[in-house]
Amino acid sequence: MKKIILIPIVVFISLLISSCASSPEISHQNQTEVIQNTNRVGIVSEMLEEARQYYVLALRKQEINSTKETVENYEASLRIVNNLSYYPGIDENAAYLELENSIIEDYKNFVDGLDELPEGMSFAAYEEWMKESVPEIEVATTEIDETRRVVIPADIPLEINSHVEQWMTYFTGKGSGAMRRWLERSGKYFPMMTEVFEEVGAPKQLVYLSMMESGLNPTARSWASAVGLWQFIKSTGKLYGLESSFYYDERRDPVKSTYAAARHLKDLHNNLGDWYLALAAYNCGEGRVTRALRKAKNNSYWSVRPHLPKETRNYVPIYIAVSIIAMDPEKYGFSNINFQKPYQYDTYTVDGAIDLNFLSTCANTDLATLQDMNPELTQLSTPSNFSGGYPLKIPKGSMEIFASNLKNIPESAKRTFLVHTVKKGETVTKVANRYGISKNELADANNISTKSKLYAGVQLKIPVLTNHNTNDFSDNTDTQIAQDQNTSSGSDGYVSPYANLNSESTLVSEQLTETSNEIIEEISDESVAFNESENVIEQSTSSMIPDGTIAVSYRVKNDDSLLGIADLFNSRVSDIRNWNNIPYTTTIIVGQELKIYVPEEMKDYYASLDKTTEIETNNNVVTTKNTKTTKSSGIVYHKIRRGETLGLIAAKYGVGVNQLRDWNNISGNKIMAGRNLRIYPEGTSNNIAVNETKNNSTTKNNIYKYKVKRGDNLSEISEKFGVTVQQVKKWNNISGDNIAAGKTLKIYNSTTSSSYGDNTTKNSSNVNYYKIKPGDSIGGIAEKYGVKVSEIRNWNNISGNKILAGSTLKIYSDANVNDIPNETIKTTKNIKSNQQSYTVKSGDSLYSIAAKNNTTVAKLKSINNLTTNNIKSGQKLRLN
Repeated sequence: MKKIILIPIVVFISLLISSCASSPEISHQNQTEVIQNTNRVGIVSEMLEEARQYYVLALRKQEINSTKETVENYEASLRIVNNLSYYPGIDENAAYLELENSIIEDYKNFVDGLDELPEGMSFAAYEEWMKESVPEIEVATTEIDETRRVVIPADIPLEINSHVEQWMTYFTGKGSGAMRRWLERSGKYFPMMTEVFEEVGAPKQLVYLSMMESGLNPTARSWASAVGLWQFIKSTGKLYGLESSFYYDERRDPVKSTYAAARHLKDLHNNLGDWYLALAAYNCGEGRVTRALRKAKNNSYWSVRPHLPKETRNYVPIYIAVSIIAMDPEKYGFSNINFQKPYQYDTYTVDGAIDLNFLSTCANTDLATLQDMNPELTQLSTPSNFSGGYPLKIPKGSMEIFASNLKNIPESAKRTFLVHTVKKGETVTKVANRYGISKNELADANNISTKSKLYAGVQLKIPVLTNHNTNDFSDNTDTQIAQDQNTSSGSDGYVSPYANLNSESTLVSEQLTETSNEIIEEISDESVAFNESENVIEQSTSSMIPDGTIAVSYRVKNDDSLLGIADLFNSRVSDIRNWNNIPYTTTIIVGQELKIYVPEEMKDYYASLDKTTEIETNNNVVTTKNTKTTKSSGIVYHKIRRGETLGLIAAKYGVGVNQLRDWNNISGNKIMAGRNLRIYPEGTSNNIAVNETKNNSTTKNNIYKYKVKRGDNLSEISEKFGVTVQQVKKWNNISGDNIAAGKTLKIYNSTTSSSYGDNTTKNSSNVNYYKIKPGDSIGGIAEKYGVKVSEIRNWNNISGNKILAGSTLKIYSDANVNDIPNETIKTTKNIKSNQQSYTVKSGDSLYSIAAKNNTTVAKLKSINNLTTNNIKSGQKLRLN
């Protein structure tokens, strides 16, 4: 017999609503504590997938010009990303970093195109919109100093000039709404701030800086990962004693962060000797200001300003404008301001991780108020192992009743949790297994039976344990090697609860039914969740397709990863996921066909990449902590660790530093810990040899490097290689027609240009001809060109180490592009200039033949009626 049991939903739904509404900057809907002995990648992947789905919805709403919904969905995605930022080791998670950057990049582009400011924007988005709304004006320094300079006496004299006036016009006009909100919030924080600045010995006027830094929102997070009222990045915050962890971030603590800001500003002033320069350094760093001072004619801020980074040039003018208005708001049209009042609170020491919702009940207040009083807490609980207990702020006068209520803490309140939205087909057991808990624990946390039927859309509390490891969340599905077609994904048919977001047209918060009317039926057998509505709305994906692009297909190969494929197509991983609806909870499968959008003019080149290798079904995958590769000579992804250099990494894999730079588009020697480097263990990114005897012949795409000579122009170079000028510009990020002598250009060739029947190993580097000199050794020559001795032997059919002076070696290397000894070039040209034909040898390409015979690829193709760059060993080519 079925029993009908009402869910105790009042506490449940109030938790969900209040956690979402407590801060416009940080999401508390997915309060996830770390799970012990379970799949931690699944937790992060779930949240990344939820963020991606909101991101996709934002792109779709953007396409139909629904500005409000676009902003809502962008903000929803970033709240999840911001929440994830506190997970241990997340900064090492390439998928997290890539998705965050993609969302911010597209949100920025959207915000920059808006004429008016919509509601619901975070301060970071508002700051971006504000910068684009007020174009920078250029005024000569002398004009600023002499003709329009007005000084208002204050702790720090406020100078008014054209730069300041434009921002005063903005904040009393287009930006007056934001200014009024800041003034209202100032009532809550300025009394405390002025006391702190006075205690530290810094001008109290500097409290106005917090208005433009964060809009006086303690949970504000910038797109550069600066946090709190004073927008400290982690490293600077730590210098001034601000600690952060999974449970709390002291950059969000109003009092502690204000002390840190006052000391930091005072230190900058002591070092630079000027408050305007100190303010500029607060924004861009003391080092940049010091360098700008060297370029300026004097030490005044207005002389230094033109030499500061673009984003810092308006920083001091904005500060002056905000300060002038805030000092006398009524003069500038701000009357009847509803100043917020500071919280009056007591402090109670709480031991262990206790649910904030329970603690708010103990203090006779609501969750939102308790969170607002303790904005430094990043999770819906107090910290688990805070030394001496956590000093929780509670409403003043509630100490006695709070202490009394806290004597009987239920076990359920001692556990932190995450929120899981039930998906069609899920059971209590499936959900429990997903998060590494027992079905009894899941049932107890939600006051249901282990046999209860789950309704799709209902949100479950997932109780978790509190032990964690700092590396638990660094792994991700972007770098996982493609799985074999016959290998199980290990998810047991699991479907992310967020997968359905992509086919809905509204926010999840709008999709939830009235949970007070929800029921759960207890039946004899465990039941799966079902949807009361099966209507799925098909949505257009055109919003995710960049202009001027066209789709090409690519089948996943044995050693592929999403990161590698994105690198191959010069695309973002998040775009490939969006185009193919690949959740972060899964990885790609060998043989899977992907749709990738590429520039129209390069369609043929990118389409040819699908034929680069046969699809192998053997799963020869080797994975270590810092590398991901295959047993065959596939791609290796090396995660950079702190202290590593390009030289150390190159030595580890037996490749050259220049090769590492080339494969990863690195111009200098600076590398960042946590980044994945693409490495070809054999020292080559593309094997260009093709054996004619193989039935399944392969094609590789060549990259040539050409060093520009005096007198060269783009037209001649493009003709030499048989490509277009536009392609050369695209490949090398050239905007005009000017090129400098000595610059190295990348030239791609989309078809095989090497001879057939060649069994030697070569690569896509330039071919060099080196004339052996007396005293040369094969090892010394190999070191000069950054290649291996074995490769030189292989390229030149040498069995030992003996080489003869006067002989010419063929070497594939980019170490000295076109740096062939003059006598060798002259001899080659003289010998070949009178030839009427040329017989193709093993390893030849049209480019190498053209170079030897003082002609161009385009001319060779024209003379010999060649439509592609394919040539065969033994084939005769006409030269004239």
